[in-house]
Amino acid sequence: MHVEAYARTAGKGKAGGHTLASVVAEAERAEGACPHVATPAEPLLVYGVRPAEAAAQATAWAETATDARGHKLRKDGLCLLAGVASVPPEMSDRDWKDFKKQTVEWLKSEYGDRLKSVVEHTD
Repeated sequence: MHVEAYARTAGKGKAGGHTLASVVAEAERAEGACPHVATPAEPLLVYGVRPAEAAAQATAWAETATDARGHKLRKDGLCLLAGVASVPPEMSDRDWKDFKKQTVEWLKSEYGDRLKSVVEHTD
């Protein structure tokens, strides 16, 4: 499993870096957003809301968030965690179903009500 944090805009010196919007576009397989996938397929919603809705919630939170001094969160301040859980292509369907169920349960236990979306990519 690989998890990274993203902001609404890339920070200084991070030109070409991923942002909340670019990660969501890739997760939802928007046209042109995932050139590393030969034939992008519509993701399957496994838990919660679609990634775009989770991003909208993160953006709304980020726009109202303040630090201990009352300063607003910078646009390049991290506001979304996104991750990928990968398995070998030869995994059996039964093992995949078990892995997927256990992964979602772990994510729920780790992130609680902050877990907003889990999608499955079959491409």
